[in-house]
Amino acid sequence: MMLSSEDALADRGAFYPASRNRTVVTIDLVSGAILARADKARQAHGLPARFFFLPNQFWIHKNHRLVIEALKHTDQIGALGSLAPIILTGRITYAAALLALFENARGVTP
Repeated sequence: MMLSSEDALADRGAFYPASRNRTVVTIDLVSGAILARADKARQAHGLPARFFFLPNQFWIHKNHRLVIEALKHTDQIGALGSLAPIILTGRITYAAALLALFENARGVTP
């Protein structure tokens, strides 16, 4: 079993004791080469250094409404400006319902 943190290792011990001595903690899961390629792609698409990536299609079961409601709440408490941009991906043909949600959300624009 491969885990990404010491906290996960502690949970593993509590919930899956049979996995003892068959577990490794690997904190550096992303190599420098992958990070360099990701940074190159980020720059090529004009993305900021800090962003939240939501790579879901725009289907209703993906629950983008929850993200929009969270943005509305964040705006209501005056913290919207402190958030990193949210980058959405998906086929534009499925985006009409999502755009309608944005239009109906007070103070939130796409």
